[in-house]
Amino acid sequence: MKNLLSTSFIALILLASSAYADEANSRQGITKQEAIGISQQAYPGRVLKVKRKGSVFNVKTLNSNGEVRIIKVDAKNGRVLNRR
Repeated sequence: MKNLLSTSFIALILLASSAYADEANSRQGITKQEAIGISQQAYPGRVLKVKRKGSVFNVKTLNSNGEVRIIKVDAKNGRVLNRR
């Protein structure tokens, strides 16, 4: 009986952790903070503004030369699309 309860408990934990993993994997895209980090790695600078338009984050930065850049980051996969 004790073995059956332990097995049932383990199965319940595995089921719950599987559901949690499925939920995390089904999350749609990257967060605003992740978009900032990605843009900072590609083009370092001070972040002035972040705006999401559809499936793209526009991250506006100011670099050490005083240039303002807008870095476009794909909101689904985190790829840098281009910069202006």
